[in-house]
Amino acid sequence: MRIVYKGGAASQFPLTIGSTLECEDKLLSKSKAMLLHPTDDPFLYYLAIEGRPEEIERVELRRDPKDPGIVSIRGITCETDAKAENLLELPDLSPGAEEAAWIESHALSPSGPHLER
Repeated sequence: MRIVYKGGAASQFPLTIGSTLECEDKLLSKSKAMLLHPTDDPFLYYLAIEGRPEEIERVELRRDPKDPGIVSIRGITCETDAKAENLLELPDLSPGAEEAAWIESHALSPSGPHLER
């Protein structure tokens, strides 16, 4: 997954089964490397990514040509203070303290964790 910013900078995040990706219709792995968080649906999870403080131009999803699998992403939500006619106002669903702490400690960002290592 690659986030490309308006000025041309980009941040790249690998989607890897057992860390940032899970197989469809499978319960979430208990691996210590897992960065996905469960939801109310036992087969849907979310991944928190902290981007750069720049305007996002696009999000690119590219499959590894050596891997014939298909990645299914059900939605992408961006948190912003920006106002525009084409931005939908979402209900305030602020996470509780425990979930907020999990997001803080497990979010991918340009500064880490570096999963390629």
